[in-house]
Amino acid sequence: MGEDSYVVELEPDMLTAKELPRVLLPGGHHTAGTGYEGHGFFEASSIRKINGKYYFVYSSHKSHELCYAVSDRPDSGFVYGGTIVSNGDIGLDGRTEPVAHLGNNHGGLVEVGDALYIFYHRQTNGTEFSRQGCAERVTMLPDGSIPQVEITSCGLNGGPLKASGSYPAAIACHLTDPTVTNAIDYGDPKMQRQIRVTERQNVSFITGIKDGAVIGYKYFDFYGTSFLGLEVRGELAGTITVSHDAAGEEVIGAIEFDAAVRDWRMLLLPIAPEQDTRALYLRYEGKGEWELKSLCFFAE
Repeated sequence: MGEDSYVVELEPDMLTAKELPRVLLPGGHHTAGTGYEGHGFFEASSIRKINGKYYFVYSSHKSHELCYAVSDRPDSGFVYGGTIVSNGDIGLDGRTEPVAHLGNNHGGLVEVGDALYIFYHRQTNGTEFSRQGCAERVTMLPDGSIPQVEITSCGLNGGPLKASGSYPAAIACHLTDPTVTNAIDYGDPKMQRQIRVTERQNVSFITGIKDGAVIGYKYFDFYGTSFLGLEVRGELAGTITVSHDAAGEEVIGAIEFDAAVRDWRMLLLPIAPEQDTRALYLRYEGKGEWELKSLCFFAE
């Protein structure tokens, strides 16, 4: 049958096929003239009926994105709608470089109360067989279309996170270093060396933090926050700069550190964030390689 998505109607016994399988969505090499060009079906079918329409969510041949198609029927007539989410934010506002290392992506739409969410995943530990579940709230426009969502750290929170208390570092939505590329190649050894989320003994943390690494979180409510704690271990000999932007231009704090830390240790630094809802980014410049388990917020 090849790479296309197929559909077949069943008899009432739900076992016997009433017809031969037929193409429902075209695969990546069969999209010319269909409207699915560049976003052909690959795998991960998930269909939901929403507001009287059938929404078919699938992973395209780009692998890192979940796309959707819409029809009045569950078994025919699907028209390509667009990309809902990329686990590297590729395509969002024209982005061509990922905000995290790319990997395959599976998921679907789920209505939670009055809200609509897209559930998806990303790879961890540098392998396609280790995955972290994620969710983003979706906005459906009056015409039924779904604009691509931005990946964040908020999940099912329903809004920005409070900049108080402690959060696992693994909720980062931006993980880059100079080795991260816009290609997916699980056979490339650098997948095992680049910055990434990993887990040991049921504890998730970020590992492989080296010179040029950027770790980002979106979004926090910074009301009354004046100190940031970073739970770290490893060898650090450089500067961690804290900012509101990935480029490191809106600096709100920094700490220089030079030590080998065998066990988890909390670094505390004063920060002067804007007192509103903003992103938080950590940029490391220096020698060594270290890990980040959690970040904590404190008021004076």
